[in-house]
Amino acid sequence: MKKISGKNEDMFRLVLENNPYPMWIYDHETLQFREVNPAAIAKYGYTREEFLKMKITQIRPKDQVRRLLAEHKKFRMDLKHIGEWQHLLKDGSVIDVAITAYPLYFGGRDAILVQAQDITERKRAQEALRKLAVVEERNRIAREIHDTLAQGFTGILIQLEAAADVLATSTTKANSHIARARSLARKSLAEARHSVSELRPHALEKGDLTLAIKSLTNQAKCNGISIQNLVNGKPRRLSQEIENNLLRISQEALTNIVRHAKATRVQIKLTFNARSVRLVLKDNGKGFNPEHHPVGFGLISMSERAQRIGGKLALTSKRGKGAKIVVTVPA
Repeated sequence: MKKISGKNEDMFRLVLENNPYPMWIYDHETLQFREVNPAAIAKYGYTREEFLKMKITQIRPKDQVRRLLAEHKKFRMDLKHIGEWQHLLKDGSVIDVAITAYPLYFGGRDAILVQAQDITERKRAQEALRKLAVVEERNRIAREIHDTLAQGFTGILIQLEAAADVLATSTTKANSHIARARSLARKSLAEARHSVSELRPHALEKGDLTLAIKSLTNQAKCNGISIQNLVNGKPRRLSQEIENNLLRISQEALTNIVRHAKATRVQIKLTFNARSVRLVLKDNGKGFNPEHHPVGFGLISMSERAQRIGGKLALTSKRGKGAKIVVTVPA
């Protein structure tokens, strides 16, 4: 823990005053604001005098105060802490903020230095992408139903009507039309099952996540790609939502590899830690530069799935060096 006193305190205040991000220091025991910089005053709408009469609980929405107090009890004075919260401005509006908190010894007492970054617009953009992903998924299913099931049922009706027309004169021709209708019905049933499997992975009904992911590798193997499945830690059943989304992320990643990466080897590693699960998919394909590559729907979908289960997705890639996707989920 950094100790701030004497000349160091004057230097520290100078840095605090000139930081472009809202910053403040609050007392670790009383939660009282002890110092605040101009950026915080401008952002939150309180004067310095008002801030110094307040506690940090007063800039939090009421429904988050209990969580704040619980997190504060667990705050270690030897570590930096990072998190996302909502803050309440003087005018009553709520903003999303990314918080970085540093423990320090200030003015003879244990204190905490906080830097806040407004991420409200970023969160809104993420929510807009999530909604777009939902709409796109619905449109995809609608297109698939139209292009497969609806056309299949139309063909069945045509064959049955044709059979009815010739039944009185030729049972052979009628039977031929009925056979075609039966074949179309089988194909339509297969398509229906495929559509359902896109919504809910049946592979998980037959086994756990490790087995379900292994079952996905058949497609890649059929395309001449060597697959290595690794499991670290002791496998355990996760919630249905987590397993479903991790499986879908694996499926989307493998599909992208098969279609675009030109890879010959893929490694899929599932690591079970005490409080989290980590999924890593790595290929030796052609790779790309993420900074100059447009974000496709597949990557957005995978990111949204990770966020939906409280996890994070990271993508790294270089031209000629393949790509790596890491998903970490608390579980």
